[in-house]
Amino acid sequence: MHAVGFQHQHSSPDRDNYIWIMYENIVDDQYGSFNKIQDVTPFGQPYDLCTIMHYTEYAFSKNNQPTIVAKSNPGCVIGGAPGQGLTQIDKNKINYMYHCYGL
Repeated sequence: MHAVGFQHQHSSPDRDNYIWIMYENIVDDQYGSFNKIQDVTPFGQPYDLCTIMHYTEYAFSKNNQPTIVAKSNPGCVIGGAPGQGLTQIDKNKINYMYHCYGL
């Protein structure tokens, strides 16, 4: 998804509606990996906790405690399960961005 122009989902400016970032659990030199990016375009799609473009719950943890906590149960593995492909929301974004509706 990076290769086709997408940022991490947890960098979305609306992420605070869906997750908490637990800065106290993040390795000190990785705080910047959790910054919001104001120009993330959702392409009319909802926030996707299940995308491979979302960090997992323990990404860059310094103490084996979660660094990302969902505000509601997403019904999936946050950041995608091992071996998971694109979510439907990922496909929708690619289709919209590149006007290719075959994914």
